[in-house]
Amino acid sequence: IWRAGELRLTAAAPILIRLIGSAPSGSQPRAGALRDYCIAWALGRLGDQAAVEPLVRLWRASSTPDQVRRIAVEALRQLSDPEARAEMGRDLIAELPIPLRKPAASGTVAELLAALRAYLAPPVAVAPVAAAPAKPKRASDNDEDEDEDDDEDEAAAEISGDPALIEVLESFYLIDSETVRAALIEFLRTAPLRPNYFKALRHIFKAAEYRRDGEVFGLLAYRFEKERAFFRLRYYGARYVQLKSGMMSIKRKDVRAELAHEESQIAFGENTRDYLRRRTWRTLMRMGEINDLEYVRMAVGVLLPFTDADAVPVKRRSRRNWDIFAPYWAFNHILYGKSARYAPQSNAKAWHCRPKYKPGDPEPALREEAFQRLWNERPQGLLHLLAESECRPVHSFAVKTLRSCTAFLGELDSEAIVMLLGRPYEVTAQLGAELAIARYQPAAPDHALLLALASCEYAAGRAQALRWLDEKREHFLADSDLVLALCLNRHADTRAFALRLLRSAALPEAAARALIVRMV
Repeated sequence: IWRAGELRLTAAAPILIRLIGSAPSGSQPRAGALRDYCIAWALGRLGDQAAVEPLVRLWRASSTPDQVRRIAVEALRQLSDPEARAEMGRDLIAELPIPLRKPAASGTVAELLAALRAYLAPPVAVAPVAAAPAKPKRASDNDEDEDEDDDEDEAAAEISGDPALIEVLESFYLIDSETVRAALIEFLRTAPLRPNYFKALRHIFKAAEYRRDGEVFGLLAYRFEKERAFFRLRYYGARYVQLKSGMMSIKRKDVRAELAHEESQIAFGENTRDYLRRRTWRTLMRMGEINDLEYVRMAVGVLLPFTDADAVPVKRRSRRNWDIFAPYWAFNHILYGKSARYAPQSNAKAWHCRPKYKPGDPEPALREEAFQRLWNERPQGLLHLLAESECRPVHSFAVKTLRSCTAFLGELDSEAIVMLLGRPYEVTAQLGAELAIARYQPAAPDHALLLALASCEYAAGRAQALRWLDEKREHFLADSDLVLALCLNRHADTRAFALRLLRSAALPEAAARALIVRMV
């Protein structure tokens, strides 16, 4: 059933509609719910309008479990056109709590975000139920495990917010108007990955996965990678869990019962965190394996939250090395799925260097990313990464891959080339410089393009721009904005050229005074 939806086998829709609620007699209720969940999931993918009424009935039925009702709503949303989605959003806004209705309907993002934060109760500290013995030191499973930062400041356990209020986050994601979406995304950046928030965040993550919403999916996937689990446990039958601040006893008979309870005091444990990290790549991998071009949008969403600040120290051991982005599971799969330099660890904790490569060695000229054909067919995703990413490995990957897309590069306009030249990574600026040099027309020079070339991080590109400026100095001296930008440039060689240019010119006194005033 699930695979029919993945492969978009539209002929399967009538059969799936007939199967709703048709679990075999005598089967467990959970099995029937899982079957209906898969059917609703698939029907939303297949696009058959005949599925709308059966899905509405499934959603409205009092016997339908919550998880099936949620996916039925998402499937209905998939089957709706933009106008119907907007109408649904307006109806949901009218049902929001009173403090949120007006800012959601007509306020700014900042006003709505402030109202949302005020509506959701601030975290309330809850002391552990039982005093903790000393925090046990956890031995690594093997030499491949990541080191734990045991020096991190320990904080008291927190149960965050009222679960009845926090459900509004899921309503926000269903509304998904421009203002509501922007406010929700900003809130998701810092929403606590702990009770009671985690349940709503997990639902939003799964909905984003279903919608192929790379931005929300990638943001939450990044947080699952970066943030420490709320608790650890040795086995599910335990009565205690390990928090940052020590041991805490649970209310229910064991951890499994506690996690299943509506008022659970624990969430986002180590096992859940590891599962969500693996799930992120599994989702992308399944898309890539069926040549789903939406893979590119989702992969871009996963890569964009990472920055150079996420690099970790190189780790070296006698038999193995780990590079500076080794801990990030889906990140490495996307960038290095076909790499001869890196390989995934069997425990799914990190990626290590292969024996012949050491951190800091030159990059290979060959492409290394997974599902290369999909990137070739959607090079716009590479340009998106180059425009917004603040992560050096992402730029290296995107430039290397984009160089294979010669037809796409040939169609880039001057604005896109100026953007490439303005990025703070030499590898990206070099690509922009090569494109700018190929486009330059001495008889009708593009001043904005020439200034961007003179200001880029690629030294050879700057040198070429300065030569062109020198060749037509009288022409360019008439552009006071250009001259001022050269004088105030961040690169010393460009500023030195501007000084020589001005010294060699006989500027009218009025023009010289005006330039000095603007510089001051």
